[in-house]
Amino acid sequence: MAERITTLLQDRLPLDPDRRLKVPAIRPEDDMVTVRRRLGRYLYDSLAKDTDRETLAVGTANMIWPGCEPVDRETDAEIARDLRRTESKTGSPAIALHHPAGRIIIIGLGPHKPMLARIDYRYRLSKRTVDTVSLPSLLAARMIMGYMAGPDPEREIRDLLTDDRHTWQYFRTNMDRRFEGVDGLVVSCNTRGVSLPDPPEAGDAKALLAWTVGAGLIGLDCDDERAKRLLAERLEWVRWTAELRLAAETILRVESDWRMNRDLARRTEAGVSATVFEDKKHRDPKHDKAGQASPFAMDFDRIEVDDDVDLALFARLGAEWEALKPAVPMSGTRAALRFRYTGRHRADGVYHTGLRAIAIDPRHPESFGHELMHHLDHTWGGTDLSLDPLFRPLLDHYRETVDTARMKGANPDRWLAPAEAFARAGEIWLHMRLDSAENSLLSDGGHYETDWAYAPYRDRWNEIGTVFDRLFA
Repeated sequence: MAERITTLLQDRLPLDPDRRLKVPAIRPEDDMVTVRRRLGRYLYDSLAKDTDRETLAVGTANMIWPGCEPVDRETDAEIARDLRRTESKTGSPAIALHHPAGRIIIIGLGPHKPMLARIDYRYRLSKRTVDTVSLPSLLAARMIMGYMAGPDPEREIRDLLTDDRHTWQYFRTNMDRRFEGVDGLVVSCNTRGVSLPDPPEAGDAKALLAWTVGAGLIGLDCDDERAKRLLAERLEWVRWTAELRLAAETILRVESDWRMNRDLARRTEAGVSATVFEDKKHRDPKHDKAGQASPFAMDFDRIEVDDDVDLALFARLGAEWEALKPAVPMSGTRAALRFRYTGRHRADGVYHTGLRAIAIDPRHPESFGHELMHHLDHTWGGTDLSLDPLFRPLLDHYRETVDTARMKGANPDRWLAPAEAFARAGEIWLHMRLDSAENSLLSDGGHYETDWAYAPYRDRWNEIGTVFDRLFA
């Protein structure tokens, strides 16, 4: 199968495109040490087998701190001793880099070992500052940095890298974990007459970010300058805590959704006979000619019409396509279109991502809109549109409100795949773009308003319109 689907991870790391490791989940009780280790372990174990880990380590370090230069261990006795100690602890090679500011960065190239990461310690003789990190942790920090809004690599990103839970670095990146953190900030401000709202539960990054906004507005009106300074400083740390966690959650959520889309495509394609997407050997010339002469032929790569199709009705369907076409954003990749029986595949229509082929059961032409949206999802841009952050709120709402008791079949979770939620919303969008006029290539408007699979979108049509207009702008 031709793979085109990518994730934001894939764009930045040499990951195995066929990776099958379970995507880790982040629990509310996890602190940032646990989150970073869990993310780093997943990234490291998902690297392509031929990855040069030393080259990757040097490149990743320079993405975080530009200007890092490798150090020859033979020229520096202190660094050589530190490298040998790190290699002894981990059982894997290690390298050393000079940071432009003068500190030394020791990177273990093997899997992360507990307490390997030490930030801001010093050599006894030279008094040089040293950071020791593992490659998995470095990969996690780089990815988290890419999902944050302008993080300081010398503050929150570097703070993230320590395993020691008794340091200021740990405290600043885990403000929601301890009484001395957010709760302590609330108490300190209250003693100075500044009343802050109760903070959310630990682990709720979005709620914590929202809390900082409210607390910051209260701080603006504070008359106690000491309390004002304390609040401003600590709120910055609270934001770090929330943003770091939210970035890690986003990375793993996008990766999980990508895996869901990929697995859905593979299951669909494995369960569909290849003959559905292959030309029949003995075809009726009249039906072949009708397909090539139809309006569909202008926009699709190959048209096949089953011999059982009523050609008069097919001609009417071509006219319906001409009515629908102005509402459809056409990607640069054309799909094959076949009107073939798909009933034995327990589907009214099927889309094959690898072959770029749509198969529509002649008895259910209304499935066309759904399968067309699968094609557009997969071919419009560099990544699946269903994984775009713009679509995320609609996807989250769908998953939270769909009637899961109605999800049947051998793979009921397919209903929750981003690609499926996107295709259903896309059908509604096409229906709206026709000013709700009926079209045989889409389900009727009543279906979108009453069917359980579309029920989560009943009060979201305006949002669907806005989001899809932007996705296809």
